[in-house]
Amino acid sequence: MPKLNKKEKILVISFSVLIFVFLIERFIVSPFSDKLESASIKISAQEEKIARLYYMESQKQAITDAFEKAKTYIVTRENEEGSFPTIMNKIEEFAKSTGIIILKMKPETTEENEWRKYRIRRVTLSVEGYLNEIIGFLYKLENSDYPLNINRLDLKSKSRATNLLTADLDLYLIYFP
Repeated sequence: MPKLNKKEKILVISFSVLIFVFLIERFIVSPFSDKLESASIKISAQEEKIARLYYMESQKQAITDAFEKAKTYIVTRENEEGSFPTIMNKIEEFAKSTGIIILKMKPETTEENEWRKYRIRRVTLSVEGYLNEIIGFLYKLENSDYPLNINRLDLKSKSRATNLLTADLDLYLIYFP
């Protein structure tokens, strides 16, 4: 082994220390800091998830209320052909409760367009009754829990002596398939 002078020894020792520090940093400190950073990211993601869950828990009643309001829309969405007779029966109940007589109730075919997110089914109705009864019937239809919309209404006098009217209307039922 050759003899090294004082400056060369200092240089070899300092170079050896630098290599040792580099190896320690590369194989011990760096993997540890990477794992620590990964754990920190996972912890912050879990904290955000818990915060969202706490928020949802605090809003539980509002979510339940909103679901209850939309429940009839969801029921009609599940099965169009199964829910359509139910809605037709509801229309008949509205007519009975207001005292009008349904002369004609004719469902039309379903309108379907690819660009729409919903389908529309038209029902043509002819009813007979007094003005206040027909107005009550229309009010119940428009304010029902079902997605109904009256588009056309024709009122005609059937008997001037008794103030009896007939009303022809197009009622549209909206489905969300």
